[in-house]
Amino acid sequence: MFVADLRETTIWPQVRAVVVSGSAAREEEIWDGGKLISDIDMMVITERSSLRLAGAIDAVIARHRAAGIDGGRIPLQALRSYGMLSFYEARHNGVVVAGDSAVLEVVPMEGPNDIPRWEAVRVIGNRILEHVKAAEGQGSWDSAVSKTYEALCEACLVLEGRYRPSFRERLAEIEDKPLGPIVPDLNIFARAAIESRLTDHRPVPKTPGAALQDLLVGFSVSLSKYLDSAGSLDQLINELGHRERHLLHRLYWSSLMLRRWRRPRVRVDPIIDVWSRALASMTARSPDSHVLDDWRICPQILKPARPALR
Repeated sequence: MFVADLRETTIWPQVRAVVVSGSAAREEEIWDGGKLISDIDMMVITERSSLRLAGAIDAVIARHRAAGIDGGRIPLQALRSYGMLSFYEARHNGVVVAGDSAVLEVVPMEGPNDIPRWEAVRVIGNRILEHVKAAEGQGSWDSAVSKTYEALCEACLVLEGRYRPSFRERLAEIEDKPLGPIVPDLNIFARAAIESRLTDHRPVPKTPGAALQDLLVGFSVSLSKYLDSAGSLDQLINELGHRERHLLHRLYWSSLMLRRWRRPRVRVDPIIDVWSRALASMTARSPDSHVLDDWRICPQILKPARPALR
């Protein structure tokens, strides 16, 4: 068992709590017969944020990955500060299985209006990589299409101040009040994606090409609302690259690329560069052999929960 293994390590005294989050915490995990298809997300919360501690926790998780365990270390300060959807969901649905039972109370997001608009941009930007994965044979097209409409639903609910912390609650929310139609029939396909995850696992009736086009429209809308600006998707991403300047991200990425004997791209923050390359890979048929690996290790831009800005 993961927690028992973690307790036996020398790093256990530095662990504040272990939390089951994500679909497993909400009893929304995906099974195929008796086989678990989705991961069990574990948040190992620590007081400190050292890379060595993170590496040690990752090593323990790796020993249990075959059993479906995934996740990683979360410093307590990050939990207190950043307005991530995963933190919001953990606050409302996470299950503390070891350590401080009150640890999730530090998450400063009580309701959906506390989630920063940036999360709408981030959830859609990252879903573009699901299409890259499918194109490179590392994932299924059915999964990419389903995750497209899940992401569009989540982004719309964030922008509308109606985000709910579980698939069942999101389904109920959009049945009660349909999503803003940023793409044709969005509510129909969002419902199909969520119902597929929760019940029948039938593919969403949409081609991958049409789903990608809808995702890009959603990306444009989210960027436009976040930036309070208008323009084409290329123009909006270019503007985003000018506005978001995170020196530590760029320094870290430059160092990492140089150690891998690759020329670093320092024009924009690394995650924005990854999204741009993923778009080029899918829309211009310009294969990028590094983009998936880069995405998996790339630092993500995170924003404070909105109460911190008041």
